[in-house]
Formats: sequence, structure tokens, C-alpha cells
Amino acid sequence: MQKAKMSAGSEAANSRKRVAQAAGRSTTEADVTRQIRDVLKACRIFHWKQWQGPMSQPKGVSDILGIYEGKLLAIEIKRPGREPSDDQREFLARVNAQGGIGFWADNVSTVIKTLGLQVKLTPLFHQRGGGA
Repeated sequence: MQKAKMSAGSEAANSRKRVAQAAGRSTTEADVTRQIRDVLKACRIFHWKQWQGPMSQPKGVSDILGIYEGKLLAIEIKRPGREPSDDQREFLARVNAQGGIGFWADNVSTVIKTLGLQVKLTPLFHQRGGGA
């Protein structure tokens, strides 16, 4: 009986450790995408998440597409520390060459700066429990 209590206590400790590790996990591309889309929504910028698959054409289409100030908006999203592939860079170059706004971002600040948005980050992200 005593052994079972110790084991249950150890399990609870391990569970708390896993939760703490999850809370301190590194930022994922999905996290960055959510933060960027929250800002775009707050600024009422028409956009959508472009879902890609192995059969998608053309290759390298950006993660977020939309229209901003009458121009095609293309944002390639990466988690911090990653960069776009050659196909993704080519897609962004083609968007820019045709007068659109194409860039890649690994954080929400890049989007705010590139688009010249006026946003207060703290209140916006407290709603989701995330950080700015």
C-alpha cells in the first residue's frame, strides 16, 4: 500500500513536470500563425490561411494570402529559426514583382512593421493567454 502511494505521488510529479515542459515549449509555426492572424483580424485585413498539400500548385504558395490596400498580400510563416524554401522565396518574389506585398515572418512584430500597422499587442494576446 505504501508503495502505491509513492508511485502515485511520483506519477503526479512526473505529470506536473510534463505540463511545465509543455508550457515552456518552443514556439511553433502554428503559434506564429495564430498570432499573425489575430493581428490581421483585429486590423480588419481580408485574409485566409492557404492550406497546402503535396499536389498543390503552384509550389511555394504562402501560408497566408489576402488583400491589403488593394494589393495581393502573401505572408510565408516560419517558426523562429527557420527560413523559407527556394520555392517559397520564388513565390514571394513573383508577388512583389507584380506589385503585391510578399514577405516571410517568424513573428508577429515583422508583420506589424512590414505593413505599418498600429497595434497594441498586450491586450490582444491576453485574450488567448499567449505572450506578445
